[in-house]
Amino acid sequence: MRKVYLDMTEANCTSAFVRDVEVIPAGTTIYSMQTKDKDDTYQRFAVEYDIHFIFDDNVPKLDFYTIPYIDIMAVDSCGGYIGTIGEMSSLDSSAPICYIDRDGKCFLAAESFKDLLKNPKLWKTQLKPYDGIMLFHSKAEAQEKFAFFDIDRLVREELSMNEAIKEYLGQYPAEIRELYGNLRTLIYDSTPQALEEKLWAKLPSYCAGASAVRLIPFKDHINIEARAIASHKDLFAGYNITPKGMLQIYLNQDIPADSLKRIFAETLFAE
Repeated sequence: MRKVYLDMTEANCTSAFVRDVEVIPAGTTIYSMQTKDKDDTYQRFAVEYDIHFIFDDNVPKLDFYTIPYIDIMAVDSCGGYIGTIGEMSSLDSSAPICYIDRDGKCFLAAESFKDLLKNPKLWKTQLKPYDGIMLFHSKAEAQEKFAFFDIDRLVREELSMNEAIKEYLGQYPAEIRELYGNLRTLIYDSTPQALEEKLWAKLPSYCAGASAVRLIPFKDHINIEARAIASHKDLFAGYNITPKGMLQIYLNQDIPADSLKRIFAETLFAE
C-alpha cells in the first residue's frame, strides 16, 4: 500500500483516510493544559512521580521532529519527554506512551495513558527500549528521507484519476498499483503545469502539450517512457533501460525519486 506522511504540526485534521493509501501521522506537538486547571493532583504527580504535566505557563520548546506523530503531554526533571504515540493525548486513548530522554533515546513507558496511571511510581523502572520512533532535527530533515504530501492535493489527485486508467489498473496486483501510485505522484510533484491524464494508444499517459510521460504496468515492474531518460542514463545505475529507452522499475527496487522528478520535469516542460 502506498504510504503518505501527514505533518500533524500543520494539518487541520486529526486523521485522514485516502483509498489505497496508508496515511502515517508525523511530527511532534505539545498537549498543554490551562494554568487555571493546575491543582494539587498534578503537583503530587510532579513531586512524587517526576511526571510534570505541561501547562500554558510553562510550555517547553521542542528541538526535534518525530515519525510517527507524538503528542508530548509531560516532562521529567531529567530533561525527558512523555508523550502519546500516534494520537493526541487523552485519558481515553488506547495509544502507547513513550519516553524520550534528553539524549534522544526512545523508550516505551506504558501501553496506554490509563496503564501509565495504574502505578506511576514505577514508570521509570519499567521503561523498555523502543525502536519504533525516528527523531529528526526538523521536518526538513525528515523530508530528506520520507516523502511528505499535501493531503488536500493528494485527495484531489486520487479523486480525479482518470476512470479509464482506474479500470486499466484493476487487472494488476496491489503491489503494482501501489508502485504506479507512487510514480504518478512523482509526476505531479515534478511540475506545476496542468497535466492531462488519459489512456493514449491504450497506455496510461500524462501529457503537457505535445510532451508526455507514460507509465506502462507489467506483473512485476513498470516501464517509464520519458524523453529525458535518454540524456540522463547515468542517473539510473542499477536500473534496466530497454532498447527503446524505457526505464524499468521492479517491485523489489527502491524508487529513485529525485532522479525521476528531474527527468519528468525535463520531459514535460513545454519550451
